[in-house]
Amino acid sequence: MFSNPYFDGIVFSSTFITPNNKFPWSMKDIVKMIREEADLHNKTLFLTFEGVDNKVERVINKKRTRELFDLADKVIVNNYDYPKGASGVVPVSPMDWIKENFDFYCEVYSKAKLVPKLIMVRLS
Repeated sequence: MFSNPYFDGIVFSSTFITPNNKFPWSMKDIVKMIREEADLHNKTLFLTFEGVDNKVERVINKKRTRELFDLADKVIVNNYDYPKGASGVVPVSPMDWIKENFDFYCEVYSKAKLVPKLIMVRLS
């Protein structure tokens, strides 16, 4: 798989990667192993993170997030599933929340690592 010249890198995405109060453990060791494998094969490592959610259990730990950013070449922020209070999530996110995500992660690290990701959803 890694020897394929058309394969540029690894996208590691997990609900548990974004360090917050609900998932307080660190995925740092797992991401380190993936980083080492990517380096061994000269591949790019992309990590995905959840968008900002101000519920107490979902507040993102900036220090642990920064540690994971250090291991990634690029970061993708999932700008879908806008958190809407007790009613759950909305699949189409408002632009102000997307900007809030961008600003938050720029504050955590540098915008140089951020990869914009917009998901277009067709509602029937």
